[in-house]
Amino acid sequence: MIIHNVAMTDSNIPMLQEMKFTPLLHTFLSFTNDTIRMTAILAMADIMKEDESHYVEANSDVLVFLIKMFRSALFNTSRTAKDGHGMIWGVLELAKGIGRLARNDGNKKVLVEKGCLPLLLKLAKSTDLEEQKEALKSIWALAFDETNQERIIQEPGMIQFLETQNKSGAADTKSTCYGILWTMRYKLLKSDDYKELGIRLTAKQSASPTPHNTKEKAELEKSEKEEKSAKGHVMISYQWANQEILMKIRDRIRSQGEKVWMDIDDMEGSTLQAMAEAIEHADVVLICMSRKYKDSPNCRAEAEYAHQLRKKVIPLIMEKGYRPDGWLGMILGAKLFYDFSGKYPFESKIDGLLREVHQTMNGGEKATTLSAPIKTYDEVDGPEEEIVPERRAPLYTAARAPPPKLSEVKNWNPKQIKDWLTKHKLSGARVEKLTGKEVAFLQKLQSTAPEFYYQTLKSDVGLKNLTEMANFEAAMDELP
Repeated sequence: MIIHNVAMTDSNIPMLQEMKFTPLLHTFLSFTNDTIRMTAILAMADIMKEDESHYVEANSDVLVFLIKMFRSALFNTSRTAKDGHGMIWGVLELAKGIGRLARNDGNKKVLVEKGCLPLLLKLAKSTDLEEQKEALKSIWALAFDETNQERIIQEPGMIQFLETQNKSGAADTKSTCYGILWTMRYKLLKSDDYKELGIRLTAKQSASPTPHNTKEKAELEKSEKEEKSAKGHVMISYQWANQEILMKIRDRIRSQGEKVWMDIDDMEGSTLQAMAEAIEHADVVLICMSRKYKDSPNCRAEAEYAHQLRKKVIPLIMEKGYRPDGWLGMILGAKLFYDFSGKYPFESKIDGLLREVHQTMNGGEKATTLSAPIKTYDEVDGPEEEIVPERRAPLYTAARAPPPKLSEVKNWNPKQIKDWLTKHKLSGARVEKLTGKEVAFLQKLQSTAPEFYYQTLKSDVGLKNLTEMANFEAAMDELP
């Protein structure tokens, strides 16, 4: 119980993880004492790293007991449930435990399989705003699993409730409901019952006006040309706990003449719709990484959308000792990052960041107005938070042959396809049958419907493992 209480304070989590409390606590999941195993699983929910979900999978009966207690409390007028040893558990504490477990991708599917969805829906219909918010946050976390999306759609009354709340719910619940639906937009698009909803969620926010005469047509073409040639902005994707230091970073970037989009001063209230538009028009996205960022469904939706649109991502580490794992670790990949966690002086990192932003926004042009002289390396950090100049991206890169135009790719002949596949170590009966037209279509699908894209690579192209997927992704990156 002490560890459970200690783990409720975010700043204690890194220490508990370093002391390896998760493998210690998991030994108590098999106890017959209900209070001990319940307390152990709730403490683990806070401490568990992404690669530790196997401890829960191996003891999934404790999830059955957790959900059983949740059901009892939910249908009890006192909103509490008593376990076999007399401990009383409140419905909100149990819901939070389920939500914290759902943050770990390895637990998402098993929680739904054990029957938490109808209970979360009932809690979301509560008259208590805190209970509503907790239930909806849990549903959103579960919705990032593609298999769970099917179950959420099939859950009686779930989509109708989310639609209703999105239109007329309280401000907090309204934005969360929209986030759940937006996360499942491509799955809804494939659904017979909710295809229209999927279309609305995937449609552009505003359609271009239809010209009525030659003058209007010319003005529209001029406007579209100017919009395409206009420089975008830097978008800051962050969790609100880091707002103060990021406002300093925002102001320093603006002082170099760049536009910066940050929700604190570009909108009233945080909505995923506005965030999506900001990402679509961004040239650079700063992903400000911390444990709270990783645990936030809203932040995950932003980061994954930027990744799907293949935006230039610059990672910033905002928490001392934090090492991105799971979905956030995949987005970080091998990218070097800037450490603004407080481990280093602010000024030792900001100039390197300003240089990279300036070069990206200005097509590689060297910055000349920075507050400090250009050094021989960028103050960029690697996985171990050390400056590693030998791994930095050069300020100037050697000229290379331009990638093939998409119109040319569509007309590739079998030999050109084979050469392209051989270059990227791809082979197999199905992948070698691709035509130029299909490759061009896959490239378009990659950015507009990534879920369909990866599903198609497995089902139609026949890619079987991570290595083949990575090689194909590298091959696609060569295309415009």
